[in-house]
Order: sequence, then structure tokens, then C-alpha cells
Amino acid sequence: MNCSACREAMASQEDYLRCSLDTCKKVYHVLCSGVTNATNKDKSTWVCPECCCSTKKGGDNSLTPVGTSKKTRDQNVTFRKRTGKESQLKCEEPGELAMEIRGLRSEISILREQLLSAVALISTYETKLEGYATQIVALNAKLEEHHIKAFEKLLSTHSHSTREPMSKIQKMATSNPINKSKNKAPLDRPTPSIKETDDIPNESPNGSKPPYYVTENEIYEVKFLRRTAVDGTKPVNK
Repeated sequence: MNCSACREAMASQEDYLRCSLDTCKKVYHVLCSGVTNATNKDKSTWVCPECCCSTKKGGDNSLTPVGTSKKTRDQNVTFRKRTGKESQLKCEEPGELAMEIRGLRSEISILREQLLSAVALISTYETKLEGYATQIVALNAKLEEHHIKAFEKLLSTHSHSTREPMSKIQKMATSNPINKSKNKAPLDRPTPSIKETDDIPNESPNGSKPPYYVTENEIYEVKFLRRTAVDGTKPVNK
């Protein structure tokens, strides 16, 4: 004989309640019926919760012991089903975790390749920059050398331009017949005869220097003369 509430078998000496209606006669555990401290009279007239609900015509039996037991039983079944689903999910978790790990590995591999590519590109740029630095140093050296040569050329041109007037002056000085006559040795020829008076003063009356008598190759400085030379030379005041 099983309890109509918990569906468990009753022991031979276990206390129980039986529905008093002739159409029911279902048996319940005392704990399942929800009756406490029931007397024999109460037991003889006791009506099970299902019959009570049926007499009320659609009454709510959720608060009755049977309804509660049934609901609890359904909840237990639902809990077992839910536990089965959770265990199934737990069994599926390692596979999903492995897939996620594989995805992470692929992403890490892609990132690693990108990082290596970036490092190689940076290394290439560093090599190019070193080459550019070497070229800049060489260009600076050439530019400095060019500046030095230009400065030396400018200095040489300036020095030549300053020496040229001096050479022209020296050339003009040497080409002057007066200077030529000074530099040349006197010719072996007689001194031209000049008529002189006995009273030749040392200087002219107005204080001027004695005149110079210019010949073909020589210049003779004589005292102041009142007469012209015999050979026809003319006095030239210096």
C-alpha cells in the first residue's frame, strides 16, 4: 500500500490516514496529510485533500498537503531535469574551452606575425636612417671643403687685384724717361758747353730752385743761369 501523496510504500506499523469517502478511500501518511494530534474520531471522518478540492469545484489546492507534495514532486523532477542539463553543459564546456583556446592561439599567432613584421620594418628604417646620416656627414665635409676653396680663391683674387696696381705703378715708374736716365749709366760724351757769367748766383732772385737743363739722355742740374745753353737746350723748372 502506497501513500497517495508521496507515492512511497507504507510500513505495516506506520500510522496513516484513510479518506472517509466511499468513492476515494485513499491512504496518506500522517505527515503527508498535514494533520497533527488527530484523534480516532477525527481519523474516522477525515477527508483527503483531493476530495475536499473536488467538492469545492475548482478550488485552489496549492496550499493543501497533497498539492504541496505534488508540486514538490514536480519541482524535484524539474530539478533533476535541470541538473541533467547542467551536467550536459558541463560536459560540453571542455570542448568549448578547447575551441576558445584554439581561437586565442590563432589570434596570438596573427599578432606575433604582425609584431615580427613591424620589427623588421623598423629595422629597415633604422638601416636607411644610418645611410642617410652617413650621406649627410659626407655632404657636410664636401660643403666645408667647397667653402674653404671659395674663400682661398677669393683671397687670391683680392691679393692679385691689390698687387696689380702696384705693378702698374712700378712699370710706369720704370718706363718714365727721367727714371730711366737716373738708372742708366752716364754716356761717355763731353759735357755740353754752356756760356756762364762769372756772377752766377746760388739761387734765383725770387727764391726758386736752380733750373734743370734736359739733354737727350742726361739731366744736369746747374746753378741759375741768365743765358741759354750753347747747344740749344732749354731750362726746365722742376
